[in-house]
Amino acid sequence: MIALLAIGAGGFIGGAARYLLSVWPGGRLGTWLANTVACALLGAAVLVSGPMYALVAVGCAGALSTWSTLAAEIGGLLVERRWLRAAGYTIATIVAGWTALMVLVSALT
Repeated sequence: MIALLAIGAGGFIGGAARYLLSVWPGGRLGTWLANTVACALLGAAVLVSGPMYALVAVGCAGALSTWSTLAAEIGGLLVERRWLRAAGYTIATIVAGWTALMVLVSALT
């Protein structure tokens, strides 16, 4: 039961943050920031367990990350035949997420 409450609390925090990022700065930058921060949170979550893991990884990072929006944005760029922008956005998202995760794991261990 505690894990479910932790997931709910984390989901509220992550969902609220995701909404704020969709308003400001909005667009692809908001999506990129949300996914990058979610990856960093997952980096921190590897160091905790139990309810704290549920709160950070499942709740907060799960609600904050937005891979479906990322796919839609990349798909939109491809439909517009903006191949380089689509490739750059995809690569920037993957590199930023991986870097955020690794930096936080390295800093905390």
